Amino acid sequence: MRIESEKRGQVMVLKLQGRVDLENVSELLSAVRTHLAEGEKNFVLNLIDVTDISSTGIGRLLEISKEVQLVRGRLGLSDLSQVVEYVLDLARLSDIFEIFPNDKSAVEALSD
Repeated sequence: MRIESEKRGQVMVLKLQGRVDLENVSELLSAVRTHLAEGEKNFVLNLIDVTDISSTGIGRLLEISKEVQLVRGRLGLSDLSQVVEYVLDLARLSDIFEIFPNDKSAVEALSD
């Protein structure tokens, strides 16, 4: 998995590419924790280029959501790939996350 970070106003946008699974999901958790330690609170995970997401990956997204909430921040998911959208729907987790059609709308919503 590849992760690109970009600060947009009050929101840290992380663009993920590749598989989000047991082999590499720790990279994502580490990246978010690093940004949290630096004082970031609001995050958008852009998932358009995610080719596969495992149950472990979904579990880590839930863990990240909880950690962000602990610092009174917000987590949004944007640009869901078809695979991610399918898995979230299948697991009935679409209502758990704040989901946005694109980064722009996510950043605007999380900046309020």
